[in-house]
Amino acid sequence: AAAAGLVLSVLLGAVTAALGAALPLLRTAYGAGAGDAGGTEVVVAYNLGALTALLGAGLLERRLGGRPAVSWLLAAFAVGCAGMAAAPAWWVLTVCALVTGAGFGGLILHANTFFGRDGGPRSVRLLNGLHAAFGAGAVAGPLVVGETGAVRELLWAAAALTLCCHPFREAACGERPRPEPPAPLPAGPAQSGAPPTRGTPRAPASRGPAPSAPAPSPRAAAAPARTGPLAACALVAFLYAGVEAGTGALEATHLAAVGYAPEDAARLTALFWGGLTVGRLLLPALAGRVGGAVLVLAALLTGAAALAAATSGAFAPAAYGLAGVCLAGAFPTLLAWSVTVLPDSARRISGVLLTANLAGSAALPYALALLTGPAPPAAVPLALAALALASAAALAAAVRAAAVRAAAPAPGALPHRPHTRHSATRPDEMEHSA
Repeated sequence: AAAAGLVLSVLLGAVTAALGAALPLLRTAYGAGAGDAGGTEVVVAYNLGALTALLGAGLLERRLGGRPAVSWLLAAFAVGCAGMAAAPAWWVLTVCALVTGAGFGGLILHANTFFGRDGGPRSVRLLNGLHAAFGAGAVAGPLVVGETGAVRELLWAAAALTLCCHPFREAACGERPRPEPPAPLPAGPAQSGAPPTRGTPRAPASRGPAPSAPAPSPRAAAAPARTGPLAACALVAFLYAGVEAGTGALEATHLAAVGYAPEDAARLTALFWGGLTVGRLLLPALAGRVGGAVLVLAALLTGAAALAAATSGAFAPAAYGLAGVCLAGAFPTLLAWSVTVLPDSARRISGVLLTANLAGSAALPYALALLTGPAPPAAVPLALAALALASAAALAAAVRAAAVRAAAPAPGALPHRPHTRHSATRPDEMEHSA
């Protein structure tokens, strides 16, 4: 299942990145004019299908079961790719992109959950390997399309190879159980007629009902501690997605604005995706030596510095490539760290963070384009750097929320009281010594 997951991740990355790179060729092949929103409705349909699959993954698995659900997702991605390759009209291509995106979203969720289910440094290495495989596909797909123009052939190959990844259905066998925390001691006095065990002090006799404040509901007390850290991590994923997807979408626009030919600007975008891939291959060596939150924070801060350096036109391509290396481990490490420190299941954490990540990938690049369109060219890398800094601030809030949750007492647990040893001898001990 792990090997099939890595191969599948390469295919997912290749198709996802190739769709954007192939838009000019697809417009020519289908006779779509430049005024038809640049053909971006195909990419929008793909992302919409992925978001829908993420939101409905739980319902699909409850209805069909884990392994059948993964089989249907594999079939959706394969059939969607084949449909796009054979689409006779633009609207058919768009509908098939929606189906392909649905398969993509569900498979990404299962892959991240499967590789990150253990938490800790091992999951960091596995998730970085998974995302490195996706990045390798994201580099190879546009290069194949740009050099050969073989869009249909790439889609046919992706459809066939996806069917060969059928062993990945074993990834739905379930996540490994986590050790349960020790049960809290009973809160009330000992029951009448039950003698205390040896070494346990006898409860004092009650002298009447004592007034007490109403105890808060354990569920109400635990709700902020459970949802606060997860919401903060989701915000980090949302903002980081804007950095990664925004760089991929706006880098060529920025490079063309500072004097690079459009063809060269398009090719140079591969430096950023290549940097992401190289970084995800190198970063696992640090997973066991540096904490997850520290790795994510370092990735965001160094990535922001590299993006700010891209304001220099001559250094911009190298700066974008360096930004890819720096940002490489941010999201996979965030996933693994969240599974380690949050009380929710790995599947729920992965679903929430991936949904936030996909929502950021769909919304923030468009917002950045509107914001930087009328501004000077340097506004593009500066806006991306500012978004990376905002992600770092959100991460600090997530770390603080997780620390507060860890310090909070478990629901129903009694506050710790120091044990006072009484000097009085028990009556039964007096009789025994007499």
